[in-house]
Amino acid sequence: MKKIVFTIELIGIIVFNSSAQIEGGKVFLSGTTYLGLGETSAKVDNNTIYQDRTTINFTLSPGVGGFITNRILLGLIIDLRIMATEYDNGGKSSTEEYAFAPFMRYYFTTKRVAPYIHADVSSGEVFRKYTPKTGKGISYNSSSKGWSLITGVSSFVNDNVAFDFGFGYLSTTYTIEQRDPISGVNEPIKQKYIAFGFDIGIIVLL
Repeated sequence: MKKIVFTIELIGIIVFNSSAQIEGGKVFLSGTTYLGLGETSAKVDNNTIYQDRTTINFTLSPGVGGFITNRILLGLIIDLRIMATEYDNGGKSSTEEYAFAPFMRYYFTTKRVAPYIHADVSSGEVFRKYTPKTGKGISYNSSSKGWSLITGVSSFVNDNVAFDFGFGYLSTTYTIEQRDPISGVNEPIKQKYIAFGFDIGIIVLL
Protein backbone atom coordinates (compact mmCIF):
# COMPACT_ATOMS: atom_id res chain seq x y z
CA MET A 1 0.00 0.00 0.00
CA LYS A 2 2.80 2.39 0.88
CA LYS A 3 4.49 1.62 -2.43
CA ILE A 4 1.30 2.47 -4.33
CA VAL A 5 0.87 5.77 -2.48
CA PHE A 6 4.54 6.62 -3.07
CA THR A 7 4.21 5.82 -6.79
CA ILE A 8 1.13 8.05 -7.12
CA GLU A 9 2.86 10.90 -5.30
CA LEU A 10 5.97 10.50 -7.47
CA ILE A 11 3.89 10.61 -10.67
CA GLY A 12 2.12 13.70 -9.39
CA ILE A 13 5.39 15.46 -8.62
CA ILE A 14 6.79 14.62 -12.08
CA VAL A 15 3.65 15.73 -13.93
CA PHE A 16 3.02 18.96 -12.06
CA ASN A 17 6.64 20.07 -11.86
CA SER A 18 8.01 19.10 -15.25
CA SER A 19 7.88 21.79 -17.90
CA ALA A 20 6.20 21.85 -21.30
CA GLN A 21 7.57 23.77 -24.28
CA ILE A 22 5.59 26.94 -23.43
CA GLU A 23 8.15 29.56 -24.34
CA GLY A 24 8.69 32.62 -26.47
CA GLY A 25 9.08 32.00 -30.20
CA LYS A 26 7.03 28.79 -30.28
CA VAL A 27 4.31 28.43 -32.94
CA PHE A 28 0.87 27.39 -31.68
CA LEU A 29 -1.60 25.28 -33.69
CA SER A 30 -4.99 24.38 -32.27
CA GLY A 31 -8.28 22.69 -33.00
CA THR A 32 -11.09 23.34 -30.54
CA THR A 33 -14.77 22.47 -30.16
CA TYR A 34 -17.20 24.49 -28.07
CA LEU A 35 -20.68 23.45 -26.92
CA GLY A 36 -22.78 26.18 -25.36
CA LEU A 37 -26.30 26.83 -24.10
CA GLY A 38 -27.66 30.35 -24.03
CA GLU A 39 -30.41 32.79 -24.92
CA THR A 40 -31.14 35.26 -27.71
CA SER A 41 -33.04 38.53 -27.46
CA ALA A 42 -33.75 41.25 -30.03
CA LYS A 43 -34.03 45.01 -29.52
CA VAL A 44 -35.08 48.10 -31.45
CA ASP A 45 -34.08 51.41 -29.86
CA ASN A 46 -33.19 49.49 -26.65
CA ASN A 47 -36.70 48.00 -26.45
CA THR A 48 -36.87 44.20 -26.37
CA ILE A 49 -39.21 42.94 -29.09
CA TYR A 50 -38.77 39.19 -28.62
CA GLN A 51 -36.73 36.57 -26.80
CA ASP A 52 -35.99 32.91 -27.42
CA ARG A 53 -36.71 29.91 -25.25
CA THR A 54 -33.28 28.38 -25.74
CA THR A 55 -30.33 28.45 -28.14
CA ILE A 56 -27.77 25.66 -28.49
CA ASN A 57 -24.54 26.31 -30.36
CA PHE A 58 -21.68 24.12 -31.50
CA THR A 59 -18.45 25.74 -32.69
CA LEU A 60 -15.38 24.33 -34.40
CA SER A 61 -12.37 26.65 -34.13
CA PRO A 62 -9.05 25.95 -35.86
CA GLY A 63 -6.38 28.45 -34.84
CA VAL A 64 -2.77 29.51 -35.22
CA GLY A 65 -0.58 31.78 -33.14
CA GLY A 66 2.77 32.36 -31.53
CA PHE A 67 4.22 32.95 -28.08
CA ILE A 68 5.55 36.50 -27.75
CA THR A 69 6.85 35.69 -24.25
CA ASN A 70 7.14 32.49 -22.21
CA ARG A 71 3.50 32.77 -21.14
CA ILE A 72 1.68 35.14 -23.50
CA LEU A 73 0.25 33.84 -26.76
CA LEU A 74 -1.29 35.88 -29.60
CA GLY A 75 -3.10 34.37 -32.57
CA LEU A 76 -6.11 34.08 -34.83
CA ILE A 77 -9.06 31.69 -34.68
CA ILE A 78 -11.63 30.91 -37.39
CA ASP A 79 -15.00 30.18 -35.78
CA LEU A 80 -17.32 27.85 -37.69
CA ARG A 81 -20.55 27.90 -35.68
CA ILE A 82 -23.96 26.27 -36.04
CA MET A 83 -26.89 27.22 -33.82
CA ALA A 84 -30.42 25.98 -33.22
CA THR A 85 -32.97 28.36 -31.65
CA GLU A 86 -36.55 28.06 -30.46
CA TYR A 87 -38.53 31.29 -29.98
CA ASP A 88 -41.42 32.18 -27.68
CA ASN A 89 -43.72 32.55 -30.70
CA GLY A 90 -43.22 28.88 -31.63
CA GLY A 91 -40.86 29.57 -34.50
CA LYS A 92 -37.42 28.03 -34.96
CA SER A 93 -34.22 29.11 -36.66
CA SER A 94 -31.04 27.40 -37.80
CA THR A 95 -27.88 29.47 -38.09
CA GLU A 96 -24.47 29.14 -39.72
CA GLU A 97 -21.83 31.67 -38.69
CA TYR A 98 -18.31 32.18 -40.03
CA ALA A 99 -16.09 34.54 -38.06
CA PHE A 100 -12.47 35.60 -37.60
CA ALA A 101 -11.34 36.06 -34.00
CA PRO A 102 -7.96 37.50 -32.92
CA PHE A 103 -7.13 36.15 -29.46
CA MET A 104 -4.76 36.42 -26.54
CA ARG A 105 -3.99 33.64 -24.08
CA TYR A 106 -2.03 33.87 -20.84
CA TYR A 107 -0.58 30.79 -19.14
CA PHE A 108 -0.15 31.02 -15.38
CA THR A 109 2.66 28.44 -15.47
CA THR A 110 4.88 26.65 -17.98
CA LYS A 111 4.39 23.24 -16.34
CA ARG A 112 2.80 20.25 -18.08
CA VAL A 113 -0.52 21.02 -16.39
CA ALA A 114 -0.87 24.68 -17.29
CA PRO A 115 -3.93 26.79 -16.33
CA TYR A 116 -4.73 29.66 -18.67
CA ILE A 117 -7.12 32.49 -19.41
CA HIS A 118 -8.16 33.13 -23.01
CA ALA A 119 -9.92 36.15 -24.55
CA ASP A 120 -10.92 36.88 -28.13
CA VAL A 121 -12.99 39.31 -30.21
CA SER A 122 -14.77 38.20 -33.38
CA SER A 123 -16.34 39.59 -36.53
CA GLY A 124 -18.24 37.52 -39.05
CA GLU A 125 -21.08 36.78 -41.43
CA VAL A 126 -24.24 34.87 -40.55
CA PHE A 127 -26.62 32.82 -42.70
CA ARG A 128 -29.92 31.97 -41.04
CA LYS A 129 -33.21 30.25 -41.87
CA TYR A 130 -36.28 31.07 -39.80
CA THR A 131 -39.26 28.71 -39.84
CA PRO A 132 -42.45 30.08 -38.26
CA LYS A 133 -44.90 27.89 -36.36
CA THR A 134 -47.04 27.83 -39.49
CA GLY A 135 -45.91 28.71 -42.98
CA LYS A 136 -42.75 28.53 -45.07
CA GLY A 137 -39.21 29.13 -43.93
CA ILE A 138 -37.40 32.39 -44.72
CA SER A 139 -33.62 32.70 -45.28
CA TYR A 140 -31.74 35.89 -44.44
CA ASN A 141 -28.25 37.16 -43.61
CA SER A 142 -26.72 39.33 -40.92
CA SER A 143 -23.34 40.39 -39.58
CA SER A 144 -21.89 39.51 -36.18
CA LYS A 145 -19.52 40.99 -33.64
CA GLY A 146 -18.68 39.30 -30.37
CA TRP A 147 -16.22 38.33 -27.70
CA SER A 148 -15.54 35.40 -25.42
CA LEU A 149 -13.64 34.74 -22.21
CA ILE A 150 -12.48 31.23 -21.32
CA THR A 151 -10.61 29.82 -18.35
CA GLY A 152 -9.13 26.38 -18.62
CA VAL A 153 -6.11 24.12 -18.46
CA SER A 154 -3.74 22.65 -21.04
CA SER A 155 -2.64 19.13 -20.13
CA PHE A 156 0.55 18.22 -22.01
CA VAL A 157 1.07 14.59 -22.92
CA ASN A 158 4.60 15.41 -24.11
CA ASP A 159 6.69 18.53 -24.76
CA ASN A 160 4.66 19.62 -27.78
CA VAL A 161 1.13 18.19 -27.62
CA ALA A 162 -1.61 19.02 -25.13
CA PHE A 163 -5.33 18.64 -24.58
CA ASP A 164 -7.31 21.75 -23.69
CA PHE A 165 -10.25 21.77 -21.27
CA GLY A 166 -12.07 25.02 -20.63
CA PHE A 167 -15.27 26.73 -19.51
CA GLY A 168 -16.28 30.06 -20.94
CA TYR A 169 -18.68 32.90 -21.62
CA LEU A 170 -19.70 33.99 -25.12
CA SER A 171 -21.42 37.24 -26.12
CA THR A 172 -22.37 38.01 -29.75
CA THR A 173 -24.44 40.78 -31.33
CA TYR A 174 -26.10 40.17 -34.69
CA THR A 175 -27.12 43.18 -36.81
CA ILE A 176 -30.05 42.55 -39.17
CA GLU A 177 -30.34 45.33 -41.76
CA GLN A 178 -33.30 44.03 -43.75
CA ARG A 179 -36.82 43.19 -42.57
CA ASP A 180 -36.63 40.87 -39.58
CA PRO A 181 -38.73 37.77 -40.39
CA ILE A 182 -39.24 36.89 -36.72
CA SER A 183 -40.80 40.18 -35.57
CA GLY A 184 -41.78 41.69 -38.92
CA VAL A 185 -39.95 44.91 -38.02
CA ASN A 186 -38.79 46.81 -41.12
CA GLU A 187 -35.93 48.72 -39.51
CA PRO A 188 -32.48 47.42 -38.49
CA ILE A 189 -32.52 45.43 -35.27
CA LYS A 190 -29.86 43.89 -33.07
CA GLN A 191 -30.02 40.37 -31.70
CA LYS A 192 -27.95 39.67 -28.58
CA TYR A 193 -26.81 36.12 -27.88
CA ILE A 194 -25.12 35.16 -24.62
CA ALA A 195 -24.04 31.66 -23.60
CA PHE A 196 -21.95 29.58 -21.23
CA GLY A 197 -20.28 26.45 -22.47
CA PHE A 198 -17.47 23.91 -22.42
CA ASP A 199 -14.39 24.06 -24.60
CA ILE A 200 -12.37 20.93 -25.53
CA GLY A 201 -9.50 20.80 -27.98
CA ILE A 202 -5.96 19.84 -28.87
CA ILE A 203 -2.91 22.06 -29.34
CA VAL A 204 0.47 21.49 -30.94
CA LEU A 205 3.59 23.56 -30.30
CA LEU A 206 6.23 23.80 -33.04
